[in-house]
Amino acid sequence: MLYETQAQLGVFFLFVLCGFLCGLIFDFQKIIENKVKNKFFSNFLLFFCVFLSSFTYFLINLIFNYGELRWFPLFAFLLSFSIEKTIAQNMFALTRKICYNIKHGRKKKRS
Repeated sequence: MLYETQAQLGVFFLFVLCGFLCGLIFDFQKIIENKVKNKFFSNFLLFFCVFLSSFTYFLINLIFNYGELRWFPLFAFLLSFSIEKTIAQNMFALTRKICYNIKHGRKKKRS
């Protein structure tokens, strides 16, 4: 083993942050894709985001995990990526609903 067991918890949380950051990168990609309707640019941007996310994962793995590919950093990365996507999706839907209700002056119906 190259490093102490205590350092593995720090590596785990570092990959959680990395997955969250990569999820944010893909959220910004979706926002830009909705604003720009050029198909070539949106495909290039998607390819760039996939490359940037994989490069970030492997760079952090190389620096902080000594290049060892283990299951727990990959699990932490994928788990935090999916949690961020779920949270962002619900947050955007709630924001859109609130803005729609403010714009159209609708209130909740009371039962």
